[in-house]
Amino acid sequence: MIPNGPEAAAGRTATSFAYDTLRRAGQLVLMGLALSLSTGLARAQTPQEVVAQYQNKFDYSFDLPDRWQMQPVNKYQVQMSPAADKAKVGIAFTADILHPVFGTAGFSLERYWKRVLKGLSGQGYPASTAKRFRGLKLDKQWLSMIVDRPDGKGKALFVLTKKKDMIFMYTIVFIEHFSEYFDKYKDDIRTIVDNSQIDVK
Repeated sequence: MIPNGPEAAAGRTATSFAYDTLRRAGQLVLMGLALSLSTGLARAQTPQEVVAQYQNKFDYSFDLPDRWQMQPVNKYQVQMSPAADKAKVGIAFTADILHPVFGTAGFSLERYWKRVLKGLSGQGYPASTAKRFRGLKLDKQWLSMIVDRPDGKGKALFVLTKKKDMIFMYTIVFIEHFSEYFDKYKDDIRTIVDNSQIDVK
């Protein structure tokens, strides 16, 4: 379980909670390689081979607002946070591959979201609170969902899009006082998401 509440976040940022949310839900490609081996291929590629194969097949860039910080983890993961409220608000951007070796080949955006939600449910997120979120007014390519956090205080937004055989997702965690911090940062978040340049070969 992710530690609950701001008191549990001492020394941590909200971005680390966003990152942990994905890692524990099994959505981070590099953290969950051993979980999704395929058995039906004549000469099955390993997850590591697929990740290496895709390494140079996609690229992205962000229009980061002033006073925001960005920390790349690797090609598949980037963390972002507002410098003034990094203990309260954090974003984890992740790239995921739709491929037989991960059991996700041919997934639609909606089916992928169901897989994410199942993983979240397994770590205590109340799946019954998941619903479409229209507060960001993003371009129609983006699917936006909102879910209550396990502690009942904050919320997590999941904003995802599909490009060819890849999924790109922003996990935006608000540790508490969702309305206050969302109102404060919604324009910045919209800028980050809508102005992101994502290319898949």
